[in-house]
Amino acid sequence: MPTPSSRALAFALCMASATAEPSACLAGHLLPTVLLVGGQKCGSTSLHTDLVRRLEGLVHVSPGKGISGSGNKEVAYYNNDARYAKGRAWYTSLFPECPGPGHGRTVAIDSTPMAHMHGTSARVYETIPPRLRPQLRIILIVRNPIDRLWSYHGHFKNSEPVDDFVATVLTNTSRCASNQGIDPRSNGLFGALCVPESVRGGLYAGQLAEWVGAFSAEQVALVSFHGYVGLPHRVLSDLGKFIGLPLITYRVRMLAKRKQGRARRELKAWPREQGDVKKQKNPWREAVRLNARDNAPMSQSSRNALESFYAPHNAWLLRMLKLPKYVKLVSSPVAPASAFTLDSLLSVSK
Repeated sequence: MPTPSSRALAFALCMASATAEPSACLAGHLLPTVLLVGGQKCGSTSLHTDLVRRLEGLVHVSPGKGISGSGNKEVAYYNNDARYAKGRAWYTSLFPECPGPGHGRTVAIDSTPMAHMHGTSARVYETIPPRLRPQLRIILIVRNPIDRLWSYHGHFKNSEPVDDFVATVLTNTSRCASNQGIDPRSNGLFGALCVPESVRGGLYAGQLAEWVGAFSAEQVALVSFHGYVGLPHRVLSDLGKFIGLPLITYRVRMLAKRKQGRARRELKAWPREQGDVKKQKNPWREAVRLNARDNAPMSQSSRNALESFYAPHNAWLLRMLKLPKYVKLVSSPVAPASAFTLDSLLSVSK
């Protein structure tokens, strides 16, 4: 396992640049420079909530201005043609006003899942002014692609039997690859727009390559969903360093709320240390358990078909992480990213 000193070195460059920068302001509002781009159905909603609650100075879209049903998490600007056509000024106006002098650094986050949509990174590059691009921080959380697709079915397609759904999307993917002249085992499959969204969402190698290609590896953080479930405190701490904002500790949080009479509730909500999570019912593990309980069961034959389909794409991802281009990629809870295995990254056994 990497030592604490090696983990600190992985964040040194990001911390130095992020903490030195002021708040990113345009026309009196904060322009989001932290993008939690997905993956879709990979725990991004929970991660967004934790980041906003635990990082001092991190703010989300203004109340009531997120898309319907997403609370204050999603704006759907970069991945929606009609909203993107409204322009950067409109987008920025959805976020809080810039803090006044002496307020300290404040950073806005947009957590719209868009990594699975080919081309969104180019829109981000065009929207962020050159002077602010070095401040951009991109977070991609990934999950076992079979479990992700299963969760996708439960969320979007639960009226259709899950095994029928799996058979349909795999057939459509094969037909798409054939029509486009693409090897369905290759990393180029991600760029084929005819691939069903439910399948493309688990092609993480293509997603990561697009964002690292548009920006730089040290501006991108790769997070393991199962690592986040098991070690939430470490992941939040790592991402706080990556963004350049301090993590609100238990004692600071409790003191801040004491005057409002909520210290007792905060005591239950925020364990003192990561180890104390084990003494309670872990809320992250509980969410996974409930999700599995509520989704329709998937047959072993469907799982085997999906495992066969995703195996070469998972292998592509691991090979990419060992390339020189990805050496500076930030990762959590395992660092460096090249140390990830299939099991530690995607909870997939060889």
